[in-house]
Amino acid sequence: MKNYFILALALIVLLIGSCSKNDSEPELITFGILTTADFQSTLEGMEVDFHGHNLVVGGMDRISSLAGNLRSNYDVSILLASGDDLMGSIYDMFHGEPDMRGMTMAGYDVAVPGNHEFDNGPDMYNIALNYADFDFVCSNLNILEAGLLSKIKPNVIKEYRGVRIGFFGLITPNLERITNTEGKVTVEQNLNEAARKQIAYFNENNCDLIIAITHIDAPLDLKLAAEVPGIDIIFGGQTHDSVFQVVQNDSVNCIVVQPIAIYTMGELSFMYNREIDEITDINWEIHLLDSTVGCDSTVKALMDSFLNIYDSLLSEPIGESTVDLDAQKHVIRAQETNLGNLIADSWRDWFSEIDIALVNSGCIRGDKIYPAGSISHKTVIEMQFFMDEIYEVKIDGSQLKQILEIDASAIRVDGDSCPESQRAENGGFLQVSGIKFIIDTTKSCFCAEYDGLNVSRIIDKGNRISEVYIANGTGWETLNDSTEYTILITDWSAGGGDGYYLFLESSIDKTPTTVISTDVLAKYIRDNTPISPVVEDRITIVP
Repeated sequence: MKNYFILALALIVLLIGSCSKNDSEPELITFGILTTADFQSTLEGMEVDFHGHNLVVGGMDRISSLAGNLRSNYDVSILLASGDDLMGSIYDMFHGEPDMRGMTMAGYDVAVPGNHEFDNGPDMYNIALNYADFDFVCSNLNILEAGLLSKIKPNVIKEYRGVRIGFFGLITPNLERITNTEGKVTVEQNLNEAARKQIAYFNENNCDLIIAITHIDAPLDLKLAAEVPGIDIIFGGQTHDSVFQVVQNDSVNCIVVQPIAIYTMGELSFMYNREIDEITDINWEIHLLDSTVGCDSTVKALMDSFLNIYDSLLSEPIGESTVDLDAQKHVIRAQETNLGNLIADSWRDWFSEIDIALVNSGCIRGDKIYPAGSISHKTVIEMQFFMDEIYEVKIDGSQLKQILEIDASAIRVDGDSCPESQRAENGGFLQVSGIKFIIDTTKSCFCAEYDGLNVSRIIDKGNRISEVYIANGTGWETLNDSTEYTILITDWSAGGGDGYYLFLESSIDKTPTTVISTDVLAKYIRDNTPISPVVEDRITIVP
């Protein structure tokens, strides 16, 4: 009897041990971390030229559908957003409600704010976050606005299948310079120090993995990975580029990834060994959000309900002009106009520390007189149809003078002897703010042999520009060849468009701001209505 009792007891112990083992988490866990970046309020698909094919891509319904399809492949699935999810007229009209509700329905877990979230001020971003039911993190953002302070945390720790993951966020150090913080948020500039503080906190709280969600751009992501040990994965945004790189730091690998903005989702999969704290079998894939990924009909119905309202609201006034605004093609591509001044001034109003704005006239559309009266979002989009991204460029005075000579060559004069193919396109004529100068069309114009966008030989540097003055806050000062000036141009000009080859030279320091021209103009009109722009001899053409 005693032997039977001992045998029964042994069986019970084995059964308990077996049950205990089955209930515990496995040592090897498959992870699938999904990520989007720079969504920019793209509630529905948009038509793009993708490698020579016109495709309708993007949309919150496709994000939700694809995320749902991919999640089932893993023991643990996580969905992250790397900032700039709110932007433009949709954000302005609905204060982020459709975006945040849609992201919640799609199952987002953690997000970091981007600079565009603050385009309409911290108060509106605070309203937007009322519609979100997931976590927001940013560890280098000093928040003075009480509502936001309760909604954006330096970090969050989440546990998945027994694995403790610490998430922290970083936002661009340029935030206060490129968007509308209203003094209610400031940014710690030392990204490495901000990251080290979070790593120390996570280590004290026994986190197995540390993940940074950033909106600082890819070069800074890679720099962070190389200089700050302890981060396992960095999910980046802002650069709008595809990034996948494993950076070694103190014999520890940091995975850095970023999907292409707006119309893709990134999928980072790996195996995590809990026993030895090791990530293996790493794979990165970018999924195009096209028709093949399916549609979440519930999310689509919600987005459509807002988009229907949006279409009707586009025609509602955002301000008014007391004067006609001249966008006639033959005028705006050959001389200063009041609409050109309005647009250039709106840029310098948004970027208050910038010296000069140079707006290529080809980006100003409509080819008509916009009559005095109310201005709607629809009108603004018509005026700035290409929705150009604004670039910040640092150049010296001699380079600026040469850019103005290229500008002056856009004016055609009978007998000036420079062929059409060897000078600026007429759409390259610049509307300006913060600068004034004279163009003498009797003098020789810039002329060069182009090899694509670059110049193979300069035939004539040009001699049309004279009496160049730069605004200094209290008046005007003469252009200095050796002084560094900070200017604003469109992404088209920054890419060498219209003949501006100088912007392609490696010595030129140019930075994409991710700010879109239509948003800037709409805000300026709204803030300054009624507007009354005038022609004021910024560009004097003689004879």
